[in-house]
Amino acid sequence: MSCKDCDNTSCVGDYLCPDEVKRLQQAELKLNKINGLVAKEFQRATEKFDAFHNTHEGYAILLEEVDELWDDIKANDLYSSCDEAIQVAAMAMRYLFDLMPDDFDRDMHRALTGKDRDK
Repeated sequence: MSCKDCDNTSCVGDYLCPDEVKRLQQAELKLNKINGLVAKEFQRATEKFDAFHNTHEGYAILLEEVDELWDDIKANDLYSSCDEAIQVAAMAMRYLFDLMPDDFDRDMHRALTGKDRDK
């Protein structure tokens, strides 16, 4: 990212040029909006449906939502695909909420399984 204040160079150190600050603020607002939409869908789903009983059930529900997302993508329906993507994210959250062991340590798991390497 460059701007007139940086003389076409990247922002360095603790200094962020005004353009970079604006970009970061806009990104934060968008992420907050997305998180709010996903949280609302997660809450709706937890009130309406029972918890996932096992990983197979969780996978089946996620797959159903991803299939619906894919249908909207193939139909070139951006708004419906965004709505479905929110449901996919909420169901992924639900999978973790219902099934993730309390002692799960992602960094440790990735280190032990070799999944922490870049491909």
